Amino acid sequence: VSTQISSWYQRRVSSGINAEYRASVLAAAQPTGVAVKMSYVLTNTNGDQADILKNTVKAWAEDPNDLLLITEDGGKIFTNTRVLSLHSPMLRAICKDLPRDESSLVVSVPISCRSIENLILLITDGIAQTIDMDPVMRAADVLGINIGNLEVGLVGATLEQQINQEIQSLN
Repeated sequence: VSTQISSWYQRRVSSGINAEYRASVLAAAQPTGVAVKMSYVLTNTNGDQADILKNTVKAWAEDPNDLLLITEDGGKIFTNTRVLSLHSPMLRAICKDLPRDESSLVVSVPISCRSIENLILLITDGIAQTIDMDPVMRAADVLGINIGNLEVGLVGATLEQQINQEIQSLN
């Protein structure tokens, strides 16, 4: 039986199916023959799931916007409820009961425009550049978004240069 399992597995791996294989024998050999029940655990390890999800979120971000966020500093951010609802159980619960029509949902949020822009970049593209991550974390918290573990690092410039660039962009 183990020879048959091994050759089956080798055929599947060589045919391009990338899967983790585990067979468990649940029945013993019978005197009249071999009765074997197996279970398989298949795992896609080549990253296709992540690529599919990332491309889906990007496509949703390009759909017509149906959510207007009014920020504490008077900014207006038009976005898509599907993108934010994917990441926020709170927004998903709010949006699921609303009728889908041509009008947009308008929500006032106690978050700066730049923080929400960075948060949307983070959840759609997986990366956002900012000099202070606390407002982005606060924005995620207010919107009920768990952004998980973040890798934080400097990009191309010293912290002082980044701060000066950010100050100049605000003026």
